Amino acid sequence: MANTCTFIIDLREVKKSPEDICQIIKGKFNEYLSKGYSVFKFVVVTSEELNRWLDCIRCVIEYNISATITVDQVSEVSAEFIEGAEKVSDFLIIKECRKS
Repeated sequence: MANTCTFIIDLREVKKSPEDICQIIKGKFNEYLSKGYSVFKFVVVTSEELNRWLDCIRCVIEYNISATITVDQVSEVSAEFIEGAEKVSDFLIIKECRKS
């Protein structure tokens, strides 16, 4: 089993530009990549169309050279889902970083 990390990206009320959001996510992505994580799940919380939020993660996907990234879009997340997660910013929560 691979070393896995889940990023919850809540874009429902974010005030930053897509470029700023992407750079913050990319910084955290690089941090965990350097720690040996190789599988990332991005859970994007928004009701917007794909073309409205893709720029918020595009720089990570285009930059990625060695990890597996999956992206799921949801309209909301439960309190149980984010329980025990680390809030990194007003829109980024990191959960379930585990090495196997």
